[in-house]
Amino acid sequence: MNTLSRISCFLLAGIFYSFTTCAQNIDKPHSAIGPRQNHSPIFLLHGFTGWGREEALGFNYWGGLVDVQEHLKEHDYQVFTTASGPASSSWDRACEIFAQIKGGRVDYGEAHSKNHGHDRFGKTFEGFYPEWGTFNNETKHIKKVHLIAHSQGGLDSRMLSQLLSEGHAEEQGATAEENLSPLFSGGHDWVHSVTTLSTPHDGTTLASSVYRILPNHQQVLTYLSSMWSGLGLPAYDWKLSQWGLERGVDEEYDDFQLRVEDSQFWRTTRDNAAWTLSPEGARETNAWVKAQPNVYYFSYGSQQTSESWFGDEHVPDIGMFAIFRPFAKWMGRYTQDSPNRVIIDKSWYANDGIVNTVSMNGPKINSTDRIVEYQGKPERGVWNDMGVLQGWDHFDYLGQFNSDYSDPRPFFDRLANYVSALPE
Repeated sequence: MNTLSRISCFLLAGIFYSFTTCAQNIDKPHSAIGPRQNHSPIFLLHGFTGWGREEALGFNYWGGLVDVQEHLKEHDYQVFTTASGPASSSWDRACEIFAQIKGGRVDYGEAHSKNHGHDRFGKTFEGFYPEWGTFNNETKHIKKVHLIAHSQGGLDSRMLSQLLSEGHAEEQGATAEENLSPLFSGGHDWVHSVTTLSTPHDGTTLASSVYRILPNHQQVLTYLSSMWSGLGLPAYDWKLSQWGLERGVDEEYDDFQLRVEDSQFWRTTRDNAAWTLSPEGARETNAWVKAQPNVYYFSYGSQQTSESWFGDEHVPDIGMFAIFRPFAKWMGRYTQDSPNRVIIDKSWYANDGIVNTVSMNGPKINSTDRIVEYQGKPERGVWNDMGVLQGWDHFDYLGQFNSDYSDPRPFFDRLANYVSALPE
């Protein structure tokens, strides 16, 4: 076989592998574990740079051209979609998600807000599920929720569960009891399950270099979103009002731009997604955010790189989304062994274009959480590792660019069925 024939066979095999892997694996991430045993509503939590249902000109974060939320509602599930700051820290996002579910004004915490230099309070929400945490006289159980989260949303859901259960000592010490948010008081066993999809529990190496790869990208996108809003298009909202990064009704655009450029949010604070998503940020988070004993935790991974023919490095598979390819290639060979930083070795090479696959099955760095390979019977208080979907990039779970083989609805049908079959 000549060289050209070998290359042609390799290309055809790669394309076939990419398509058949997706088609096969979407049917096998989880199996039904019995009839429905709970009616806890499902909340969908987006990842970094994600958006809400009224944004992106109607293009759904969960489903793209289809609507996962409405599809599940048609199948008798109570489902809601949250929308938190797309570039905010998981602390701020958890506070926003709590207010959106329970209702009330966002409280970022007295101590946290002072430590990071932004406003304590944010927007006020009616609440998707105001009865959350109340006693159900029919079931004789507290009304809980299922959290299904993509990417950074998984970190938000972990932090939300931790704060509800354990509270936060610094916030309790800084705030009079009558003014303390229930989110920080602890003692609230309100989360039924947490399911994470392609979440960087130990961070992603991409976050360590995003500013070098895409300099000033957040500021540029902020300016663009502001201009879109000025045209009356519900395109995108960075939800950074706590930082004063919201354009006033009568504010000149040049003045708004200067305020954005001068904000410490982009430069000096660690209260943003760039730090949260870095391996060092994950090491800090994992030290205090723990799996709670009464919560079911499930993790799903993704990978769309393969080992290079010429060494240990990983290269993107043929079917990877073009925008992700340079990121995947960079992550597939990146290592670091610097003082005070997380050691990154070749075990981090495999990735889905945005997140290192090794980071997805649960927190390990500086964490005491236990990760177990799922064997058909879910366990509480540990990470049930549901495996890795090979040939999937970072957005394939969402189906944003869905086709016949990547329609997200069958996956979420089974996932909704699965969490609803969990015991109370």
